[in-house]
Amino acid sequence: MANFFDPSLPGTADPWGDEPPPPAGEDTYGNVVSLTGKPVETKEVVPALWQSAGGWAEVDIPKRPWIVPGYIMRGSVTVLAGAGSAGKSSLVKGWMIAAAFGLTYGRFRIPVPLKVLSYNTEDDLDEERRRISATCRQFDRSPTEIPETMQIIGPDQIGTLITRDPVSGYCVPTRAMVELEAMLDEFRPDILILDPLVELHNTEENDNTGLRAVVAYFRSLAQRYQMGVVILHHTRKGATAPGDPDAVRGASAVVGAARVVFTVCPMSEDEANKCGVDIRQRRLYFRLDGAKQNYAPLDGAEWFKRVPYVLDNGEEVAAAEPWIPPSPWDGVTWPVIDEIMAQIERGPSPGEFYAAAKQSKRWAGTVIMDIACRSDAQAGTILKAWIDGGVLVPSTYPSPSVNHRMAACLHVDATKLSEMRREAADHG
Repeated sequence: MANFFDPSLPGTADPWGDEPPPPAGEDTYGNVVSLTGKPVETKEVVPALWQSAGGWAEVDIPKRPWIVPGYIMRGSVTVLAGAGSAGKSSLVKGWMIAAAFGLTYGRFRIPVPLKVLSYNTEDDLDEERRRISATCRQFDRSPTEIPETMQIIGPDQIGTLITRDPVSGYCVPTRAMVELEAMLDEFRPDILILDPLVELHNTEENDNTGLRAVVAYFRSLAQRYQMGVVILHHTRKGATAPGDPDAVRGASAVVGAARVVFTVCPMSEDEANKCGVDIRQRRLYFRLDGAKQNYAPLDGAEWFKRVPYVLDNGEEVAAAEPWIPPSPWDGVTWPVIDEIMAQIERGPSPGEFYAAAKQSKRWAGTVIMDIACRSDAQAGTILKAWIDGGVLVPSTYPSPSVNHRMAACLHVDATKLSEMRREAADHG
């Protein structure tokens, strides 16, 4: 754990003023020293290694100290990385309200209300209140109901918490960090949220040694106060692959020093097509993916949608709500299926039949798109399922449009269609 000068020590009255405190760090023996090498305080030497000899009973192994299973663990750091305006701040507001009230927020499940402290360097108090108020609306709560176990804080000026001396490499807390630690001593939160990482330190972002020390400092806070620390961070410029740890901006040590890492990515055009979302509305949707979850991986993406709420002051503010992508089969009833099958069997024109290949002008997916109102990606999913299930059978026929040369086509297998209908009835 990084250390710092104690203002109560002789000769250090008001040591900071408007400047950061003088660099200090630990020597080989665990003493806090100045850059001159002179000890400024002593402490009990802590062994550098732990040791286990022989076997053990499994029942005696403590369970992992999850605060929110899969998301936040006591004594550890969780990093939430995404591009600017990707949705990570809105998402964390949902986490905060869910934690404070002990509510479920998508897969983020809180067994009991928790104490939450959020430090935000980008938004002032009024903006924080706007966004948290909108978030409360989706939980059918009023901001007046927020318990004192949820606190939001921010800097009056510069929000830097740690300065790292480029010569010694020691991490030194600023006045803001000292005040924050005093709050931690008194408040003892279960979760500390820090937003964003780039504003919390003065280290060069690609400096692996420096960033490792910075994140390790916050991890030491997590361990000392037995809380989970959530740090919001940015991804690199350009397209981000969901769940890619290499997309996290700057030094790889950020990912290495964290226990759980997530990426937040806006919906892509291809995903919008697969989900049947209007391409002009896709920026309202974003996904959360695990990029490094050592202990409890989430299965698949978790989706959210920005929903606007009108506050009592008349302003419209968006909040992130959990969203489940619709299945391509939603609303595809048997009357709709019967109409699609009849049209495929008739063909697009006299003597012609529909084909399985998407590049064909006779693609059968267009029938599904027109009748069932599906996107082309959704239609492709349905069409493939029917072909794989044997309801639609690939064949060939002499096509009039190409001088009666043989061309690929699809025909409906009436027997398989009846079997599919019976199976659907048996399953309700």
